[in-house]
Amino acid sequence: MRTIKVLAIIGLAVALVGVPALAASVTIKITETQQRQSGVLAIQVDTQQPVCISVSAQSPSQLAQDIASRLNGTAREDQFTISASSIRLGTSTPGQPCQLNNPQELFGPGKGVGSKVTVLGLTFEIVSLPTLTEWGLIALAVLLAGGMGYMIYRRRPALRPAAP
Repeated sequence: MRTIKVLAIIGLAVALVGVPALAASVTIKITETQQRQSGVLAIQVDTQQPVCISVSAQSPSQLAQDIASRLNGTAREDQFTISASSIRLGTSTPGQPCQLNNPQELFGPGKGVGSKVTVLGLTFEIVSLPTLTEWGLIALAVLLAGGMGYMIYRRRPALRPAAP
């Protein structure tokens, strides 16, 4: 019985650490403001080097496609989806190596759905928080099934000695 409790605790600890690590993607919507400008947009995902994208007269959907292709994500209409735990946006000097000037935190600890950042007259808004990948869902299902199995095992009636 003690072994089952130890395995249950170890399994729970692994699941609590592993399931959030399997977070998938963040979806960001792009909209234009009245003060739309041309320039170089710099995006830093997690602690990677910033990626610079030239912004001129593209529509938000074209810009979403460009950002998604540069950051290994997917785009649909005026939204793009990328894997990230933090995202910072800013500008960069044209003709210079890509640098993140005037960084603004779009996504990270304490930032969730509805957080907005406006850069170069474009508003970037988080429209969905990270969800679990297929593997995260499988890990969560195994955790729940293991918990159910443990509860069923605990409710089993004790064996009684045979009558003399």
